Amino acid sequence: MKVFENMEQRIIYMYIELFPSFKPDKNFNEISQKQFYDFIRSIFLKFYESPSLLFSKLNPDDFFMCRHNKKSENKQKSYDTMRKIGITIGKFSIFLYDIGKAGNILNNGSFVVGNSYKIPKNYINILIQCGLDYQKNGVENIFQHKEYNELFSCWKWFSMKSGVDVLHFIFCMFDNDYFYASEIFSKIIKDENQYKKLEKYFLDNNYTRICCHDKRLNLNYYKEYDKKENELKWAWGNRTLGGISVEYDPMMKNPVLLSLRIPYYKILLERFDEMPDDVKNFVKNTGKKCDTCRYCIQMDKTGEKPYQFIMIDDENKMCQYFPAFQYCWEYLDEGIVKNIIGLLRFANGILKNV
Repeated sequence: MKVFENMEQRIIYMYIELFPSFKPDKNFNEISQKQFYDFIRSIFLKFYESPSLLFSKLNPDDFFMCRHNKKSENKQKSYDTMRKIGITIGKFSIFLYDIGKAGNILNNGSFVVGNSYKIPKNYINILIQCGLDYQKNGVENIFQHKEYNELFSCWKWFSMKSGVDVLHFIFCMFDNDYFYASEIFSKIIKDENQYKKLEKYFLDNNYTRICCHDKRLNLNYYKEYDKKENELKWAWGNRTLGGISVEYDPMMKNPVLLSLRIPYYKILLERFDEMPDDVKNFVKNTGKKCDTCRYCIQMDKTGEKPYQFIMIDDENKMCQYFPAFQYCWEYLDEGIVKNIIGLLRFANGILKNV
């Protein structure tokens, strides 16, 4: 497990761990893109090394274990602090994006931002610490880089590029056709070979691939089994989609989570006898057994409605709701990948005729 000196380092590290490899847009100056890429990455490395550059107070490190129920850990102060840290980093990221739009490049390669855009003094200090020279000339803020004389060409171009938001900007996702999230998560899921095997299954079987959904750095492969196209939600929130969702939560002890999207889980449980033996074992060993939590009968005022579990054999009463809360992993191995593919293949065979 990665050890952090403070909570600020923990949240900053997300930007370092998720920072992709350099993949330039072939329609723009590659040298300029590389200089911008190196510059942005250096900022987060500098923050990690010296978080007090951005934060006036450093907090003792902490983390969460209960991903789907953080409140149960009674760490509201830690939760609020981590959120504030993330917001602070987000505001600085927006600042970098906005001055790219607001600034103009001079003939000597300098970058000028007019007085109409107010630059906080601590942000100027950060940019100086990261290699920029700064001077104030009347109402103008003038920046130069000590080494990267083509840095600002990319900075201006990329902030104005169609389809680029702050997330794409700050992670230097220059190439619109490259699936950055796929590459990123393949390297941090702990078994890259098994990840690629799983990904190949999705690509070979016409699953839709979506990166950075809902302005978060995440990865989704999905196939719709409803007659209409439904909105893509968290893995536990979609009942008609098959596939996976991969998310990163820096508050967690182990940030990465791969969740299985199981379409029409109730129907699959009702067809349990038709499953291959290895898929049966996977479902029995992974799915939630009814624990009389009363979620499924919470609206019943009579007290007569029975629990909505599915009996898959003589012993196992399976809960039919929100299976992604159980079918999720912080790592991959050969057995998990085999079981994921097995269950999705069975689901596809059953549901294509439903």
